[in-house]
Amino acid sequence: TTQFTTNRFLGTLFAEMQLMKDLKYRLNLGVDLKNTRKYNYVGSESAVNKASGLKGNGYNNWNKRFSKVMENILTYNHTWNKHRLTATAVYSWQDFTYEDINLSGSGFENDLTGAWSMGLADKSSVSWGTNKYSNKLISFTGRVSYVYDDKYLLTATSRWDGSSRFGANNKWGYFPSVAVAWRMNEESFLKGFDELSNLKLRLSWGESGQSAIDPYQTVGLLGSSTYSFNNDLASGLYPKTMSNKNLTWETTSVFDLGVDFGFFNNRLSGSVDVYKSYTRNVLMNRKIPSTNGYTEVMENIGKTENFGIDVALNSVNIQKKNFTWTTDFTLSHNKEKIKELASGALRDEANSWFVGEAFQVFYDYKKIGIWQLDEADEAAKNGQKPGDIKIQDTDGNGEITPEDRVIYSKRPKVTFGINNSFTIHDFEFSFFI
Repeated sequence: TTQFTTNRFLGTLFAEMQLMKDLKYRLNLGVDLKNTRKYNYVGSESAVNKASGLKGNGYNNWNKRFSKVMENILTYNHTWNKHRLTATAVYSWQDFTYEDINLSGSGFENDLTGAWSMGLADKSSVSWGTNKYSNKLISFTGRVSYVYDDKYLLTATSRWDGSSRFGANNKWGYFPSVAVAWRMNEESFLKGFDELSNLKLRLSWGESGQSAIDPYQTVGLLGSSTYSFNNDLASGLYPKTMSNKNLTWETTSVFDLGVDFGFFNNRLSGSVDVYKSYTRNVLMNRKIPSTNGYTEVMENIGKTENFGIDVALNSVNIQKKNFTWTTDFTLSHNKEKIKELASGALRDEANSWFVGEAFQVFYDYKKIGIWQLDEADEAAKNGQKPGDIKIQDTDGNGEITPEDRVIYSKRPKVTFGINNSFTIHDFEFSFFI
């Protein structure tokens, strides 16, 4: 018998007040409550248990996810002559809690009660586990947006984010940004180009923060285990995770130059972006020797650099009363490299991290073929024989050693996709490559 039940409640509430002519306040409240129950029981008369002579076995699992969000938004909007000014101040608060209870056992004498009466299971088979964690995020945001004559746009933003995932001295991060744009198609010198429906030049710089790590990484967590004590089964605790009180926000700075364009009433439109980003205090798990008592630790491991180009093209190929065909094309190129490791070293072979290379790489020998029968003598020099994989002697010293390994990137140089969508009356068909 298997049962899987989920109950979920989603709720939102907002209130809005016009404080002054150009000043408005809005309150957003949201909750998301999800309860899930999983139950499974395999009786003693089932085919699998009857064949093996086992009694009933099963488990019970309950978990609850509860998130709450509150946003206070103050907006000032004023227009005069050719000027438009919008200023926004936001205070937001988010809270997430997860709770989990697991019970399992086997050797049930009575199939009628199933896995609901764990007291009837074989005592040595009963296992249980409970888990609870929570995290909070508080944010203060200020944004100013200014538009002149619908041609020139300026936006500046400041964010202060505080996360409970980090230690007492590193909970807060500051992330500013600024962006300017120029709607060139609104200029008089382009008014004669009737085919041009949109041309916008954009330039921006900004910083963003990353806190996507499991809660309690800054403290050492305990795990539970069983062991033999006086020839009996006992439960105990052991250090499960290595603490790192110095964990802080991963921060990325991005410079972006972009252009948006459209022709023939935007029947053909698209954008091109060229960007360069720098990330410091990169959050990653670092493998460490198990002699430390742990196999890995979460750290801010260094700095990276990214350079990329994004291209998007959208076309409305056919647009009739009852038939439309559109095509979307995207292409991206991104090159990442490590600029610096926190240890100051140029390489960390255990984690396959190398300064000047991307994070996701293979560090392995280069296979260049198969040893042939007429190469038996040469293969024997490296303890190999015909039929074995031939390894490249990268350093040219006449023997295969760990120094012959080379670096392979896991990332493609270019990614692209094409999506075609067809609408016929009330039916839609699309395919993506």
